[in-house]
Amino acid sequence: MNYGFIGGSGGLISKSVMAFAGDVSTHPDYNKIKNFLSEREIEIYNLDNGYIWDLGSLIPLKQYKWNKTVV
Repeated sequence: MNYGFIGGSGGLISKSVMAFAGDVSTHPDYNKIKNFLSEREIEIYNLDNGYIWDLGSLIPLKQYKWNKTVV
């Protein structure tokens, strides 16, 4: 399949943080993804250290101010 994967593997967990199911740096287009998010001042947060996988979608029920010390 050549479409739809990234949308199902992550989602915004705050206005400035995008979380991914797995380590997004394992994706072949990681640099494009990183640059796209960086240009929009969005930080990457990996929920796991393995290969990125399509979980269907990541939908937060509530957004909080991002605090790295809590995670």
